[in-house]
Amino acid sequence: MELENYTTSMEGKAKNTVRTYVSNYKRLRGHFDNDLSDIPNTELIQYIASQDSSNTKNGFITVAIQVKRLNNKDITDLTDYRETLKVALVSEIKKKNATLQEVLPDYSDLVEYTERLFDTGDHIGFVINFLLLNYNVRNLDLDFKITTKLNDSTDDKTNYIIILPSKIMYIRNRYKTAETYGPKTHKITDEKFTFAIKKIYQQMKKEDHEEYINPIVPNPSTISYRIQSLTYKSLGEGAYAKICINHFRKDVEALQRISENRGTNLNTLLTDYNIQLIE
Repeated sequence: MELENYTTSMEGKAKNTVRTYVSNYKRLRGHFDNDLSDIPNTELIQYIASQDSSNTKNGFITVAIQVKRLNNKDITDLTDYRETLKVALVSEIKKKNATLQEVLPDYSDLVEYTERLFDTGDHIGFVINFLLLNYNVRNLDLDFKITTKLNDSTDDKTNYIIILPSKIMYIRNRYKTAETYGPKTHKITDEKFTFAIKKIYQQMKKEDHEEYINPIVPNPSTISYRIQSLTYKSLGEGAYAKICINHFRKDVEALQRISENRGTNLNTLLTDYNIQLIE
């Protein structure tokens, strides 16, 4: 009954958000014999504090507060503990950033690597790195269908690259925060990107598979490994985002563009991805 009421209270929230909250509720509730609303705050805090991951701690405390509040229970101790977690998380981020500053390459290294991919004919690698650098996308955004017809791009659960006579349209319907920010459409006119996409599409047509196979991500179940393996020194998309934010940290317009492209609140970007945050 408690879980049912908790789920009902989240009506109107994004599906991914509800899914995350319910998952955290079940994990937290599984440790106790009674409903969370009946567990003393001190016991909840003790168990949450024993978790190794900061993300787990924050997920659990959020659920505990929401459930207690829903049942009109006192949450003072829980909200106080949440504040200590916030301070600890920022401190943890600062420590990680101090290390990252020493090991992450410069933005120019990524640009040079991307250009080198094009020059050596690695069109798939070029397309991936171009989109990571210029549109700050995540892995999921790179799972798209390449087509030459707008009429073939109507599924609102699919991402598309549409090759048109004078431009490339990049439509993102499926990405991490799509339920919050909605579909995103980009018009790309870069000559090298256009050339690379056309070459990839031509190769697709030659292979002529019965079912569509995305040459960028042939197997969606291994997308993270696939994308990471094609980035500079296997850094992956998260590191690329941090490098871009660090490079443009004094350019407000660029940061706002990254925020818009990625579908991430600007304040979150400047906290979670800003490797200059070390003091």
